[in-house]
Amino acid sequence: MGKGKKLKKYALVIGNSDYKNVGKLKNPTNDSIDIKNALESIGFSVVYGENLGLKEFRSKLREFYEKARNNDITLFYYAGHGLQYQNENYFVPIDADIKLESEISDETICFNRVESTFKEINSNLNIFILDSCRNNPFEDTLNSFSGRNINLSRGLTNTKIKTNTQTIIAYATEPDNIALDNEKERNGIFTKELLKYLKKPIKIEDIFKRTKKGVRENSDNSQIPWTVFNIEDDFYLNGKKEQEVIYKENLTSNNIDSNSLVWEDEDTGLIWQVYIKYKRYEWKDIQKCANKLNKKKYGGFNDWRVPTINELKTLIIKEPYENSESSSGEIYIKEPLLESMNMKYQWFWSSTEEEKDSSQAWAVVFNSGNDRWSTKSSSDYVRCVRGEQQDNTLVHLLNDEIPF
Repeated sequence: MGKGKKLKKYALVIGNSDYKNVGKLKNPTNDSIDIKNALESIGFSVVYGENLGLKEFRSKLREFYEKARNNDITLFYYAGHGLQYQNENYFVPIDADIKLESEISDETICFNRVESTFKEINSNLNIFILDSCRNNPFEDTLNSFSGRNINLSRGLTNTKIKTNTQTIIAYATEPDNIALDNEKERNGIFTKELLKYLKKPIKIEDIFKRTKKGVRENSDNSQIPWTVFNIEDDFYLNGKKEQEVIYKENLTSNNIDSNSLVWEDEDTGLIWQVYIKYKRYEWKDIQKCANKLNKKKYGGFNDWRVPTINELKTLIIKEPYENSESSSGEIYIKEPLLESMNMKYQWFWSSTEEEKDSSQAWAVVFNSGNDRWSTKSSSDYVRCVRGEQQDNTLVHLLNDEIPF
């Protein structure tokens, strides 16, 4: 899904920070602005609101419904105060003033209302991203006015999907837990990680898997995002097909944005081809790839070549990323090149021949993180490089050795 045509994509993005009756929050409006900009850059039409009161929140839902009907992908992003009550999740407008239990549903926006609106829009995929897993901001007030201890759980609850539409619900942290504040930085921890991957042309489930890994590592396992998937098709927020079109256009263009087509590895000083054709070559034909890049001045350069095995191995990392396209489900390549690795078998040729057998040449297998020899008549991928050629003397890696 999303690889054969230009998709109609709409998003409703809301960030609430300046609360009138409870504590203000630093990150949500920054988060919502940055999410809005990221989504617009990959083709989403965005209905945006920040610091919304109850009436304005309802008005934005209605506006979104009128604009987004019958499209391919709809996305809802909310950052701000949220709460759970009687196994339902609620978003808190900035003017909410809750002193009684009975006022919760009157003063907030129930997630069910948002979900029902999206159901009526009739899209192929609904995505809900909820960066609102905080303590109930009205808990002390409710207990004080009621004169009793009202049992209010932390964070948000794991809402059941109540529609047959393919749906993803992403929470900033696991159910009944709270997300960490990140007041020293512009973005909250969850949205900061999400922004790293939102624009990449990878499957949508991989966006959330990588976000989860980043949040978990950067919070020392104290915040673990939670995502519910009910999908059967492959979706790309930034379509892989569209990226291939961009590659082909840039390859033949005289006005090339070299920043998007090439990447300089600061560890080695080598400059790498970013976008590659999903085509495999026998070893005798690998130089054709470099010749074509040089003829078209890919990235503005005409000195591309096939890397040596030692150069190619500098792209291997120790800890793999998750990659649903890979045959192993993992990929051991540096992050700037991840988006171009949507293939099942990730063997890449080097220019280095096997010294003892002229019928063999060396390759790197990025879905296992190892180097291997391969028969020259085999068909593998090619990624070209430019820069001063490094030593071509073969230094073979054992399975647990990675060059740095």
